[in-house]
Formats: sequence, structure tokens, C-alpha cells
Amino acid sequence: MALCLANSLVARRCFEPYDQLLRYKWWFRYGYMSSTGNCFDIGESTRKALRMFERQQKAFAKKHNIPLEGMNFLSHQQLLADFPVNCSEDGAAGNGVLMRLAPVPLFFYRKPLVAIENCGISGHITHGDNRAYDACRYYGALIVAVMHNPENPLFPPCSNLHPLCRI
Repeated sequence: MALCLANSLVARRCFEPYDQLLRYKWWFRYGYMSSTGNCFDIGESTRKALRMFERQQKAFAKKHNIPLEGMNFLSHQQLLADFPVNCSEDGAAGNGVLMRLAPVPLFFYRKPLVAIENCGISGHITHGDNRAYDACRYYGALIVAVMHNPENPLFPPCSNLHPLCRI
């Protein structure tokens, strides 16, 4: 899933949760970006979120008269803004969000506040528990801190990047 996330960031040149979910769905259903050609070791929270994403795609396509196949190529900004990307059940947590996280802070490390916020959103789309959201933001802050000061990431000036960079 980290490869799917990295691919989304590079292909879209921005943070687009819908595109991330789409690539996760392709990984789940078709083995997209998988080292084995198949989805493996998917957590229950992620599985449920991706099934919810598929249901939401169908409902959204019907509501907006979009062929279901067209949902794989959705790029209209207003439609993307209207799509409900938080596909997780409330309280869903797990370590899957942390395993796939690294591409986000690496992609946005030059903008620490954006990087850290996007880390939280990236996790929240499949894991709705606030602890998962906070853990993603914290791990992202640590990665950003290392990128800014690899010799001593937990001390100034990196601790001034964001409150989460301070221990």
C-alpha cells in the first residue's frame, strides 16, 4: 500500500485521498503494485474501508450519472471534493496506517505543517480512530524532522517545525 500511496503522490503531484483509495482498491482487488501480484496481509479495518469505498463509488456514480467504470478516472475537482473519502468505521484502528505512511512526509517534507496534516488525513481515510490519526501525524512529524536535521532530528531547529516534532 505504501507503493500505491507513493504512486498516487507522484502521478497526481498532490495529495488526493480519492486517488489513494482508488489505488488501494486496485491493490485489494487486482494486486496492483503488489510484490506478489496479489493482495496479501490486508487488515480488517482496511478491508472494510475499501469495501465501503466501493459502495460509495457506486452510489456516487448513480447520483451523478457517471458510468461505474468512469469512477476509476474521476478527475473533476468539484466531484473529487464532493466524494466522501472517509471510508472507515468510527473507532477503526490498526497498524496498517503506519506501515504505508512514509511516502506522505517524504513527499511534503519541505512544508512540515502540510506534511503532518496530510499524514493524519492519509490514515483517517481507512482508519477512523482518532488515535490512528494522531499516530500518523506523530510518525509523520518524526520523518519530517529527520529530513530537516538528520544529525539530531529531535532538537532545534526541527522541534520548531511543528509541536508534534517535540518530545
